[in-house]
Amino acid sequence: MFKTEIISAKRRLQYLFDVGTFTEMYGDLETANSGEIFPVKKFPGDGVIVGFGKVCGRLVFASSEDVTVNGGSLGKIHGEKICAVLDKAIELGAPMVFINDGGGARIEEGIIPLIEYGELFKRQVLASGKILQLSLILGTCAGGACYGPALSDFILTVEGVSKMFITGPKVVQTVTHEKVTGEELGGSEVLNKVSGVAHFVFKNEIECILETRKLIEIILSKNKIELKEEIGKRQFEKLVPLDGKKTYDIKKVLYDICDENTFIEIQKYYACNIVIGLGKLYGKTIGIVANQPIVKCGVLDCNSSKKITRFIEFCSRFKIPIITLVDVPAFMPGKDEEHNGIIWEGSRVIYAYVKANVPKVSVILRKAYGGAYIALNSIGLGADFVYAWPNAEIAVMGAEGAAEILASKYVDKRTFIEQYQKHYLNATYSARKGGVTSVIDPNETRKRLGIAMETLENYSDNTI
Repeated sequence: MFKTEIISAKRRLQYLFDVGTFTEMYGDLETANSGEIFPVKKFPGDGVIVGFGKVCGRLVFASSEDVTVNGGSLGKIHGEKICAVLDKAIELGAPMVFINDGGGARIEEGIIPLIEYGELFKRQVLASGKILQLSLILGTCAGGACYGPALSDFILTVEGVSKMFITGPKVVQTVTHEKVTGEELGGSEVLNKVSGVAHFVFKNEIECILETRKLIEIILSKNKIELKEEIGKRQFEKLVPLDGKKTYDIKKVLYDICDENTFIEIQKYYACNIVIGLGKLYGKTIGIVANQPIVKCGVLDCNSSKKITRFIEFCSRFKIPIITLVDVPAFMPGKDEEHNGIIWEGSRVIYAYVKANVPKVSVILRKAYGGAYIALNSIGLGADFVYAWPNAEIAVMGAEGAAEILASKYVDKRTFIEQYQKHYLNATYSARKGGVTSVIDPNETRKRLGIAMETLENYSDNTI
């Protein structure tokens, strides 16, 4: 592990780009003399380095703010430089990396920085889905500066270094009389565990930058599926207990589905009842959504629904196929969830899956009940394939819940449960009724997913 250290704006770019490939743009532009009452000290470059180079052999553009120059604040020239390099990235269809380390809008320049931020945000929105945008928070990102990273595809942070907040501690204290530190307000732990604003957190800056390189490579990889015989079957059935009441770690299943050492988990510390991430399957980049039974039994709640929606929309923008591993008892019941908008957040998951114009394949491992079954890429929503393991239970609800509502109308409770389990709660019944495409051998899961991805290689958007 690298030692924690603060790195200069120029060195950050050296770590990001392949050796000797970075070319700076507009390096001699000088700070504009726009401080009418409070003059701003002039510096070449105006506190941001912009340019282009190669990342893993691929053309990439970047901006890197320099906190040592006017606090890294954004003024007229600073903003114009970032906009200019972003325009060039859009024109050439190349990724854009923003390295943020500054105090936001330069107060001395009045309204001008606000105009420049608006120009930047407009470009980021119009570029969404056309080019990959990554934001690294390698210092403080305050005020209007926060919106740029939020408009990016992913936000990467560093422990003890990254801070993001719309209003800083001093303003908070002035307005609300609440004493809070920058770390408590918007430090890396808050961003990754509490608010879910960020997607990644790393131990130090170098690790963060190197993982950015890896992320660019896997997201933009255009490799095709290369099915090949593998020595021995993956023993998935040993990882997942047959008893639906027993827990297990879904990540072990994900690691075995993906090619070795390719799975990258996203939002690892937020809404942990759902796992999302990117990986490769027989050489092709895929996105994965999976219930995590060891956290809240893998239920869907407001936060995990937001997490799923954002990720599906990202995969759709970059034409990344989505694989969904389902083991879900329900949407989370309760007053708090209802008051927090679970109806809205759940509907957004449905909307995202239906609108995603990429291959979509699901595997139901153990259970999929009610609205949660529908929402997680079901046949009715337009899934290309839905596979189920033989022991999978797919129904409106579990046997005991159904018995509480219906048993007295028909038979005694015990008999009802036995009949309900035997007739409805089996994968064969669901397959006969069209709820799943095929019932598959658990240990053939990786191979079947590979075949599905190969079949859908020439996928085209036929959504309504």
